[in-house]
Amino acid sequence: MWPQFRRRSMAMGLLLAVASLVGASFCDNADALLATQGVLYAVGGVFAYFPCFSFLDEWFVHRKGLAYGAAWAGTGLGGSVAPFVINWLLDAYGHRTALRVWAVIELIGVGTAILLVKNRLPSRGGGRPAFRLTDLSFLKYAPFWIFQAANIIQALGSYLPMLYIPSFAADIGLPSYSGSIALALYSISTCCGCLLLGNLVDRFHVSTVILLATLAQLVAIFVFWGLTNGQAMLYLFAIIYGVFGGAAFVTWPGCAWAIRNAIPSCHVDMAFVLSLLTAGKGLGSVIGGPIGIALMNAGWQGEGGSAYSSDFAAVIVFTGVSSLLGGLAWVGRVFRIV
Repeated sequence: MWPQFRRRSMAMGLLLAVASLVGASFCDNADALLATQGVLYAVGGVFAYFPCFSFLDEWFVHRKGLAYGAAWAGTGLGGSVAPFVINWLLDAYGHRTALRVWAVIELIGVGTAILLVKNRLPSRGGGRPAFRLTDLSFLKYAPFWIFQAANIIQALGSYLPMLYIPSFAADIGLPSYSGSIALALYSISTCCGCLLLGNLVDRFHVSTVILLATLAQLVAIFVFWGLTNGQAMLYLFAIIYGVFGGAAFVTWPGCAWAIRNAIPSCHVDMAFVLSLLTAGKGLGSVIGGPIGIALMNAGWQGEGGSAYSSDFAAVIVFTGVSSLLGGLAWVGRVFRIV
């Protein structure tokens, strides 16, 4: 609504995130750590991160999906490098120094990026600060809610594999390093998946891309994870699921385009739709955490020598079902709703 404040928001968010890391380095109890690194860091990250959506929307039209995919590929790239750097800092210097060093890295790295960000459209008019009222009328129509429902349902189980992979690898007797390797492969594959799915969204209807991603996730979960009995199967699962599950959110720009085309009478703001879909994914992941714990405590197991006979059998099945229902957007296309 106030585009002239985007860069200031990014700068303020970065400073808040950095300050929260520095504050966390002085914490001596869990409550203080939750307040700083948990809450303040998240708030600062949101203010620093979300304006990027509107900047990208200004600069790219025909290759918008690939542009967002390339930007979001940074998530996978950072996820494949940062854990090793942070673990080394923790082991070598302790948590206080590690948090302060990482705060400096973020201040320099993200701060430099903010300085390079430019808007294409003017954010001021007539000498007075711009104000754009967001059109919310698209929320009255079915297309948005089909995408949002599928997004939330898919998010219920989307984070569970990566949360439990280290414990799962240890539970079935794999070497201690196998869980870390699987997480690194997942992060790298997510980076590649962002570019792949982003490119596909520019070429095909988003529901087709969602169908492809859903089918690939089902194969990864029910075949490669469910039948895992060694490192090779675990690594193949991490790679396939990273490409099509970890990067599934890259279809969001295509969802926004589909909503625009389905409701031509409304002005659908790309950044606002992406914000709502991000919130939906966050809601699903928050709900999915306790569900995963409950499934682990349920003690349901199958038979055989694969992952289905481990304590993680129920989590595997739940993740697969949530991925399957996450393909609801394709069903919406079949019935000509999106």
